[in-house]
Amino acid sequence: MPPLRPQQDDGHARFWSVWRSYDDAGQPAAWCASKKAGAPAEWAPTLHARTLAELEQQMSAPPRAVRLGPSPEALAAHAAGMCS
Repeated sequence: MPPLRPQQDDGHARFWSVWRSYDDAGQPAAWCASKKAGAPAEWAPTLHARTLAELEQQMSAPPRAVRLGPSPEALAAHAAGMCS
């Protein structure tokens, strides 16, 4: 089945490709967004939500990708603790 896209461009199209997943019966199951090339590396590569509104919230503040290591802030805090 072809992907279903939101009716309007909400500003997320630069970094995210939005699509629907389907269950075994062919019914829409979830809204999904896959990160496009050029999006920040620290963002999770794929987002999933029950509603388009929930997905848009995630795209506005994407979670960190797994296995990137600590954030720069955490590294700085750790280094400051080791040097004092």
